[in-house]
Amino acid sequence: MSQFKSKLLLDLTAVVLVMISLLSLYLLFSKDYKGFISWFVQAVHKPHLQQKASAFLSTQQFSLLRMVALLFSLFCFMLLLYYFKKREQLVQLTAKLAGQVLFATVTFLKDLVPEKPLQKTILLALLLFYLLRSIVTIIYYPIDFDEADTYMLFSSQGPLVSATFYPLPNNHILFSIITSITSLLPVDPVYTLRLP
Repeated sequence: MSQFKSKLLLDLTAVVLVMISLLSLYLLFSKDYKGFISWFVQAVHKPHLQQKASAFLSTQQFSLLRMVALLFSLFCFMLLLYYFKKREQLVQLTAKLAGQVLFATVTFLKDLVPEKPLQKTILLALLLFYLLRSIVTIIYYPIDFDEADTYMLFSSQGPLVSATFYPLPNNHILFSIITSITSLLPVDPVYTLRLP
């Protein structure tokens, strides 16, 4: 990985950590306990869960959450100071590590591809068959109950609900988050649900 990409990666990581810490401080300290609970249930589009949210997060836990956010922000600030002091060393270390990861990944992928032409043809045919089967499934098979349930309860509500709302074992969190993002595409929800 080049020095420029390493610097960019480290700079973006530092910016993201600072933004997360500032956002957590703003969300937890700009509102009191009741205001935070009200904001949260509105953010996840579940205002009818106000009582359950209050029972889930007590005032003592809210105070503890504020302290954790404060300590996290202090840690991010100290990490940022250390980062700017040792930036060049960290950039070189990141470039070296990324180069090793890239080399290992390329080597692994090369080892997966068969050497003989017949084996390559069979692998390509299997991948093509899988792709065609997926397309046929997306287009011709109707949505079943499990898919509809996942879409209605989780994916259509947005990534925050998909990640935090777990009333049933049907919420496969990573799948729900991905489909909540793909549901933003301007196509039929059937396709966006089955795209991942």
